[in-house]
Amino acid sequence: YCDEEIAALDLYGNAISLRRFQCNLALQKRKSAGDVVRGIRNAARLLLTYGANGALQCRVQNSMALEMPVKALWSNATELWNGGWPSYEFGDGSSGFSGIARRANGEPSFRLYSRSMADAPNQFTVEFQDALNEYQQDSFSLVDADDVARTGQEVSQTLAAVGLPNFDQAARILKLNLDRSVGGNTYVEFETSVKAFGVRPGDLITITYLKEGLSRRAFRVLKIAPGMNHRISTITAQIHDDSWYADTNGQVTGSGGRRQGSAGIGVPRPLPGAVLNDQGDSQFGVEEAVTMAGDGSVQTDLTVGFVAPAVIAANGPGIPLLSLAATVGGGGTLKAGQALYYAISGVDSSGNESLLSFIVRGITLSDASSVTITGLSFSRGTMGFHVYRGSTPAQFFRIASNQPITVSFVDTGLDKQLIAPIDPNFDHANFYWRMELQPESAATIHGAASIGNDSIHMTGNRYRGMIARITRGHGAGQERNIAANTETTLTVSPGWAVVPDASSFFVVAETGWQFGALTRSSPVRFEVPNRSGETVEISGRAANVNDAECAAELSIVTRHQIGGSGASDGAVPPVPYFGLGTGQRGGMVELSGVSFNDLTNTQTISAATLTLHYWDELGGRGGLALTLAIGANDTVVDLGTASPAIAGSFVQIDIEVVRVDAVENAGFRWQVTRGMHLSTAAAHAAQAPVYALLNKSMIASFPPGFFGSPYSGSWSYPIPLPNVRVASAELFVTNRLGNSPVRGICLTTTLDHGLRTLSGGQYSIQVDGYLAVEQSAAPALIVEADHAVRDVYAVLGSAADAEVRLQVNVDGALYCTLAVPPGMISSPAAEGNGLAPLLAGAKITMAILAVGQTYPGADLTVLIRI
Repeated sequence: YCDEEIAALDLYGNAISLRRFQCNLALQKRKSAGDVVRGIRNAARLLLTYGANGALQCRVQNSMALEMPVKALWSNATELWNGGWPSYEFGDGSSGFSGIARRANGEPSFRLYSRSMADAPNQFTVEFQDALNEYQQDSFSLVDADDVARTGQEVSQTLAAVGLPNFDQAARILKLNLDRSVGGNTYVEFETSVKAFGVRPGDLITITYLKEGLSRRAFRVLKIAPGMNHRISTITAQIHDDSWYADTNGQVTGSGGRRQGSAGIGVPRPLPGAVLNDQGDSQFGVEEAVTMAGDGSVQTDLTVGFVAPAVIAANGPGIPLLSLAATVGGGGTLKAGQALYYAISGVDSSGNESLLSFIVRGITLSDASSVTITGLSFSRGTMGFHVYRGSTPAQFFRIASNQPITVSFVDTGLDKQLIAPIDPNFDHANFYWRMELQPESAATIHGAASIGNDSIHMTGNRYRGMIARITRGHGAGQERNIAANTETTLTVSPGWAVVPDASSFFVVAETGWQFGALTRSSPVRFEVPNRSGETVEISGRAANVNDAECAAELSIVTRHQIGGSGASDGAVPPVPYFGLGTGQRGGMVELSGVSFNDLTNTQTISAATLTLHYWDELGGRGGLALTLAIGANDTVVDLGTASPAIAGSFVQIDIEVVRVDAVENAGFRWQVTRGMHLSTAAAHAAQAPVYALLNKSMIASFPPGFFGSPYSGSWSYPIPLPNVRVASAELFVTNRLGNSPVRGICLTTTLDHGLRTLSGGQYSIQVDGYLAVEQSAAPALIVEADHAVRDVYAVLGSAADAEVRLQVNVDGALYCTLAVPPGMISSPAAEGNGLAPLLAGAKITMAILAVGQTYPGADLTVLIRI
């Protein structure tokens, strides 16, 4: 009989070793052989009935102190562990304990491992009948958010548990299994000898194995597999933590197990807006009024509308039930890549509405999708139902009203209605406001912890400590503190949760919110600063009776531009005047002198858009030239080389700016408009060079009321643009009603036929003492980067009595010659307008070709300005 029963045990997972039964036989010598056999048979039947994990399931609720308060006969433990005695202490011998066997080849049999991600669920769901809610069929899900963030996915599993009476016990059993699945995903497997005597599946043991960092670490035995003749047993155990089995682990505090136990004191849902914007998002409705205060000052009052949640009726219908699995199909208008959340509420014959059902999620994988909700079940007295949909589980809007009772509902992409579901926790709404410091801009610069626009100009670190908010596009709604800012880029801390991209827009706002008003109904009215043209952000947050507000991150933020006290513009601005220069530093174009003949309609100007037309001096002259001479009125230009120019681009011929209207003959002929940007149309000789102009646009921002203020006279806007020659420019400004006419200016009438930005700085070659004719008068100078040249000239410390002639060479070839007249200490400059650019790595040398006869000249310096 013993062999038969032990074979059965081995077949069902080797749950109990032979030595365990031998021990039982030895301890029961006083009993008859029949009693012993019956005891073994009963133990085997128990395991065959409940499986190898049966013992474990009966024992998991006990800590070591409860399981083994008294040291077992087979235990080798010498001290307590967490108030109890381990069934056995296995180790590598480092702490006096052994028991982990080595294999015949000398290798240790110890293995520490974890299950794969797919076998380690981080979300458990259980269904049960709630005894505290009329035994309605309910379900409860629990997810380990940290593990989802680490692994990047949810691994779900349904817990096959029965007998759960309420949410409180469901939460605790789910938390236990979640802790064991995620935190307990560490297993050991090792071989031992007769030291496994007495150890059973479900027992707690300790393991010391310094190679893996284990020092008297508790594990729970899952399985014991005896080997041949039971000389060697293989033990499999899972890591153990007493806190998992605490009675309060996962307990729903304060709820008493009731689903609606927190009504009135729970956190309400975000406050819905009263209007939809162009993107279909809910926003607050804002109306502005200007009033005169008693002291004669003008103030701006905002009236803000929202949708207040309805109040639940005392005798309303019961909460509907539905299947938690939505079906996504075709035949609709829903777009791909959306995670949509659905809930329903019941309606009785009096129009009373129930609370929302559980939330169902549907994910659309392709365009033209629809979502079907099934398993609808309603309580007695329900005559119809409403359907709600949201992009998050906290924000719902109704999409269908008073639907007839049915078992399913199909959402084909129904329009959002501005009706919010019942929120039993809503008591009032708090409204706040703050001012924007930087207007909305497109994110042409974006990263994991940065956002910016390469056309704006901000003072360095001016906005440090302020708030950067993504207003629309990818990552909309996120706010981060600004750690630093450059002229074009904001650096935020911490980084974005959803990284913005080219579709994103952003603003800079004040750090703190100012309280506006408290209200229980819509609309609400409060005062904001009377700053015409500036933008104020309005945040409304739902609150319960204890003034606990919903999350600010989920609450709507509506942007509103203040019209002000009658100083608002009534039309687009007039055409502006402006000037361009090279500024104080090389490599820059400086915009300044933006002004108007009349300041009417200039109070709300927020931006100026400047477009520069230039050619790159480092890229050479391009090789284009006229084949035939043209007159001042000709509109056809023939070229000797095919041009890549396109219609609408600009070119420079001598000092005239010309617009290309059409390209013909494969690029050898243009139809053009002459005398653009106030340049003068003139005749041009054959072989006159033609420069194809590049374009660069940038936007400068202005605060409201800037023009006409003392600050506007000294304003300038630097633009980095090194080593180019600007031929012309165009500028227009924008106020709250639109764009002004465009003004263009021409810069080609200078000696350089354009505004040269260069790069700033100079190279100098010096020769000390009296001069003599030399081929290489000074060490070679190496150019570190590409530069266009402004001019080259020479200076003597002592004049010569005859002409001093010099030759500057680049890579051994003639670059320019200089001559210092007799009795003079400086030479005329060699203008860089006709010199080639200096390229990185070029070697500059200088030769002295002639000096004075009696007084040769001394202390020579040659300057190359760049």
